[in-house]
Amino acid sequence: EFRRVLFRSIAACDAMASWEPAVVVPGHGPVTGVAGILEVRGYLTHVRDSLAAAIGAGHSWREAASRIDLGPYASLPDSERIVISAYNVYRARGVDQETATVMDLIVEMAAWLRDRGTPLSLPHGRAAARD
Repeated sequence: EFRRVLFRSIAACDAMASWEPAVVVPGHGPVTGVAGILEVRGYLTHVRDSLAAAIGAGHSWREAASRIDLGPYASLPDSERIVISAYNVYRARGVDQETATVMDLIVEMAAWLRDRGTPLSLPHGRAAARD
């Protein structure tokens, strides 16, 4: 189930790092090594722990995504995808049963970027027009 990908991804990072590969060719991003795997694991763990704290504080998934401090991971590409992670973690834990469509999540990601003064990125390095 897609909602559990975050949790399985941490375990996958542990397994891959234990193999101590000299070179890792990820599906996204530059060629790396164990350090890249550990950075991704750190990010996923940070997201998991931050969302658990938000759930404990009674925040909705939208509030959690809006308030999360990505800390050292804030400059990673596609950081707006925290919106999807928050939605999926909340749904997986049965906390927020609101159903969002793909379009709802895209709109929320655009708002997340807007609230941080970050332009939407489009293919070929173009930025979306802002009104």
